Formats: sequence, C-alpha cells, structure tokens
Amino acid sequence: MTDLAPTIYLLYGNDEFGMAEFIQSMKQKLGDDSTIAMNFSRFNASDLVWSELESAASSMPFLASRRMIVLDQAERVQKKKETLERLLRLLDQIPPSTAFLLLERSASSKDTPASSGSTLRKWVKDHPSVSYMRAFEIPHGTGFAAWLQKRAAAEGGAIEREAAELLSEWIQEDPRLAAQELAKLLDYVDRQRPIVVGDVEQCTPYRGQANVFALVDAIGIRRGDQALMKLHQVLQEDEPGYAFAMILRQFRLILRARELMDSGLALDHTIHRSEFVVRKVASQARNFSQAEIERIFHELLAIDLRSKNGQMDLDVALDHFVATITA
Repeated sequence: MTDLAPTIYLLYGNDEFGMAEFIQSMKQKLGDDSTIAMNFSRFNASDLVWSELESAASSMPFLASRRMIVLDQAERVQKKKETLERLLRLLDQIPPSTAFLLLERSASSKDTPASSGSTLRKWVKDHPSVSYMRAFEIPHGTGFAAWLQKRAAAEGGAIEREAAELLSEWIQEDPRLAAQELAKLLDYVDRQRPIVVGDVEQCTPYRGQANVFALVDAIGIRRGDQALMKLHQVLQEDEPGYAFAMILRQFRLILRARELMDSGLALDHTIHRSEFVVRKVASQARNFSQAEIERIFHELLAIDLRSKNGQMDLDVALDHFVATITA
C-alpha cells in the first residue's frame, strides 16, 4: 500500500523566506515551467475572491499528477466566523490531486496563531491522514550562525563559526539577505575552503563595520596615524552620516560593556549581539576607562549637534575628533 501525499499543508511562523523555499521545492515537483504555470495558483486572504479559490482548488491537474494552491495570510480568514467556516468546508472538499498550502504569518513565532492553538491547527491535528504542518521560525543569536553553517554545508561549502557570527551580525538575522550573501561568499572561495572572517569583511557590505572596529582599536591604543587612516577608509566607503552612526553605535556598545565589566556582570546575555561582536566589544572596552569612554561618547554627541546645526561638516569634525582623542 502506497502512502498518499498530504492534501492540506499548514506552514506557520515568522520565517517568510523559509516558507518561500519550501513552496518553491514543491513547485519544482510539478514539472517544467509550462506545467507549473498551468497547475499553480496563489491567493492572498487580504483580497480573496472566494469563487476563484474554490474553483481552483476543485479543478483537476492538467498534464500533471497534482495541482498546487497557496493561500497566503490565512490568519486573516480566522478573524471572521463566516470566512473561517467557509474555509473549513473547502478543506473538507479538497481532492487528493490538489496540494493546498495555508500560510500563517506573524511578526514573531510567539504571535503565530497556529502556535497558540488556532482553529486551522486544530483542523490539521484532527485530520492527520491528509495534513502536514510545519513551523518556520527565524533562529536567533548562535542559532542563526548555526543555520548559516548548515546552509553552507547543504550548498557544498563551509563557513567557520566566527565568520557565520559576523555575517549574522551584519545582516541582522534576515534569512533572505543571509542566503544571498552566503551564496556570494561561497562563490568567492569557490567552495574549496571554509569561509573565514576575512572573507566576510572583504566581500560583504560589513566591511564598513570592520573598518570601524579597526578605527576604534587604533583609538584605544592611541595610534593616531592608524586611526586617521581607518577613519578616511570609512568615510570613503560610506556617507559621513552613516559612518558617524556606526562609530557612535560602537562606542555606545563599548560604554555599555565597560559598565557591565566594572559591575562584574556577563556581557553575552545583556549585549544582544553575536558572540563575535560581544568578544570584540569586550576587548575594546578594556582599552578605555569608563570616564574616557563617557568623555568620548559625549564628544560624539556634541559633534552630532554641531553638524546638525551647520556649525561644522561632519567629516571635518570626525577628523578633528580622532586627531585630538589620540594625541
């Protein structure tokens, strides 16, 4: 006896990229592009025409073994009793030749209707022989770095843990952007060796932040020549306003780290950044006393105010700041 493929699929969570990849993998099983075009339909609950959805769901596949229907933002259907009941009646009528995918999206996994026991999840649990359910949740912290390593391996390459943490920090745990940057990095190393921190610094827009790290390192050891060189590199790669924001952010993190270190508290659970960045910030914080960091931070805020008031160009102010602080 052959097991039948599920008819109803419930995908829920906050990882829209993961859902999109799952859908794409199922679409490829329908056949070539022309077959997919004739047997794939997508609807959104925000502007749903019920008659069109019901017609598509009940139609037989054309020159293929299955049809595939996607209903996006299915959480919207559950807000009204009449639309929910109509959807549940439709689910009972879906033929085995149709794969009907319900997507429930949320800002975070904790807010997902399905994860909190929605009616659709209950329906799926009550119909296990025809249903499939899967959570798609964006991992965080070390979990996202691990996700990058696993994805690199699946694509025939490898990325070292620190490099994965650095990439995770730059892309702010955005799976779609992470996949794009990871693909570029894998091509860069030609899958002949693992991706390392230097590759991430060299080949992604994170290189601007890498120069900020080097700039702050040079300020910390009072090497004015190195600090000015790195500042000029930062200003060449980014607009003065963005460069200033990165420098200010870095000293804000250092100030917070110095306060925690002086209080004997752990940084990793308080500074919500990757392990790589936490280690880097901690190392930089050791080069300054809290009084020095506070003075630097207040000077940066003063520079921000003067530039916004038109009293001094931001790039000139930063140049003067670095020269003075390392003298």
